[in-house]
Amino acid sequence: MSNEQTDYDTRTSETFEVTINFLSTLPKILGVKERINIKLKNGSNIIDLFDKLIEEVSVSFKKIKDALITDNYKEFGDNIVILLNGKNISAYEGLETIINENDEITMFIPLGGG
Repeated sequence: MSNEQTDYDTRTSETFEVTINFLSTLPKILGVKERINIKLKNGSNIIDLFDKLIEEVSVSFKKIKDALITDNYKEFGDNIVILLNGKNISAYEGLETIINENDEITMFIPLGGG
């Protein structure tokens, strides 16, 4: 194996840490802390984040991932909001939005009142 191949393999396996905040009722529903940090591979998107959360934190995240993919939120209310650095991911590429080092993700279920 050449040095070039080794350098490429090292670059593609690099990871970074991202902070995720869970607001509203999500921590209780998912059984997680309000704030967690998780390592992702470079080039990861929101779907990859959910796969990592399912694998390393709780299988409960599969319910949210499935709801987001099918656009069926009956278990969570009307919607689940995901913000990337304070801006809704729908303003970017939705679930395909790439996450970068030092990004902060916030997830919550909007509460209605009246």
